[in-house]
Amino acid sequence: NIVVHVEDTGIAIPAEELPCLFEPSYEGVRAAAKQEGEAGLGLALVKKIVDLHGGNISANSSADQGVSFTITFSAASTPQSALAESAPARVLSTKALSASEFNDFVNKLIADQAVEGVKAKDGAEDRFLFGPLKNASELRLDYDVTLLPPKKYMLPCRETLVDFTLGDSPQAEPHVAQPQATVLIGIHPYDMIAINQLDRLMSEDNPDPNYCARRANLTIIGIDPTRVSKSAFWMLMGCDHAESGFDLWLTDIGDTYVIEAITTKGTSLLEKYTKAPDATKEQLDTREKSRKALLDTLDPADIPFSPQELPELLRRSFDHAIWKDNAESCLSCGSCNLVCPTCYCFDVKDEVDLSLTKGKRYRTWDSCLLQDFAKVGTGENFREERLERYRHRFFRKGMYLYDKCGYIACVGCGRCVSACLPDIADPVKVYSTLKKEAAE
Repeated sequence: NIVVHVEDTGIAIPAEELPCLFEPSYEGVRAAAKQEGEAGLGLALVKKIVDLHGGNISANSSADQGVSFTITFSAASTPQSALAESAPARVLSTKALSASEFNDFVNKLIADQAVEGVKAKDGAEDRFLFGPLKNASELRLDYDVTLLPPKKYMLPCRETLVDFTLGDSPQAEPHVAQPQATVLIGIHPYDMIAINQLDRLMSEDNPDPNYCARRANLTIIGIDPTRVSKSAFWMLMGCDHAESGFDLWLTDIGDTYVIEAITTKGTSLLEKYTKAPDATKEQLDTREKSRKALLDTLDPADIPFSPQELPELLRRSFDHAIWKDNAESCLSCGSCNLVCPTCYCFDVKDEVDLSLTKGKRYRTWDSCLLQDFAKVGTGENFREERLERYRHRFFRKGMYLYDKCGYIACVGCGRCVSACLPDIADPVKVYSTLKKEAAE
């Protein structure tokens, strides 16, 4: 083991605030020691880096010595598991609210700030989307899956990156997002895990300022599902439970919601807008029974492979006939990518005003299934054939991002299955075929 010990004798932190030190923009006692212009993100970034390297960071404090930090790395650290997300967060409180009290809580949130949540599309009973809420009665927490994933709140389908002017003295000005604080209600575990994956991809190496700005201004209230869409397989991909990334997490146990807070932001919302009591042992037991009951309705035999098998299974299947057979039916429409919660590819274009004096550079969602996705400026197309593009999507989900980041980039939401007209996008069918024939 490698241990790094750092002391900061400038200020002591009360013991009850130590678990909050690594939260973004922590505003406890330590805030008094921040210099003007500091964002309060330093320790949060340190913890993120340590987590990604498989390490652990802890803090201690005393009146005479101030704060000390201990970082431990294991020399035997292995890559994160196939479905890795951020390290489990510490639960700050677990409360309980009746259904009517929860509705009051939502209405108070709406009165004070922007609130987005899951609601029925155009009044339909079986199609759902994330959108602005006018009141709590619009909120549908009994949904199975939304048409589009919540990634649109961090990565809009179209956004301006640069504003520029032309002429004798051309100039360009970055267009950095200035999002308003928003509460997002109704994230399911599989979508929360997908957001955690995007957080990592968009904040590492060259952080995306627009994505990071939107993510920092988003308060997430998640919820355990109460039913499963016919196309979903998230429970069999290990994505039935999220442990980080959110602020509050709900579980519907009948006429009551058990609410778990893992950030000071989430705790503050409960304290400001409710008088929620601590959840009782009986309510916590009911929560666990409720979660287990949903999983017991599913048959693990539906998927004859484990997510951890996928990288090696794909490595041995590059020339398998299934890629050519299925690609012959592919429409190259890109729908499977556009509804995917973990896809983040985008195209960048310039648009010049009719006056030819100004313009903007913007980006839009893109899809590796589209014919020109891999086409470069000189005309070459590195994945010109549908077979190559179709195969790439599955390798990207099951192997390429695992090799890069240590996780499988499919959370089993099933949106691609529902969106694909020729019915060739289902990862379960493809990976099951590969596994079965490999065994034979």
